[in-house]
Amino acid sequence: GSSDLAKLGAAVGPYVLGVMTGSGDAATFAFNEAVTPHAAQFGMSIDSLGYLAAISGNFGRLSSPLAGGMIIAAGLAGVSPFEIVKRTAPVMFICLVGVYFLG
Repeated sequence: GSSDLAKLGAAVGPYVLGVMTGSGDAATFAFNEAVTPHAAQFGMSIDSLGYLAAISGNFGRLSSPLAGGMIIAAGLAGVSPFEIVKRTAPVMFICLVGVYFLG
């Protein structure tokens, strides 16, 4: 019943799943189908919890070397996807923290 715990789960859960799978959409849809309908029980609105999950899932995708777009961009640039992620992941994590506290 804690809104702080639900908010933390909406930020961290889809982010971590996005990083692990390379798909922010899959992580977001899974969270939003399982948890977001119960947002009122956590003292939150459905749209604010769903928005936080959607943003954090996409930040996770942008932090993942497994994302399809990241692999294509790295191939075109002639570098490893990990070289790109070393630069994007810290920024996306800082953005995630910002969205958590501002949202």
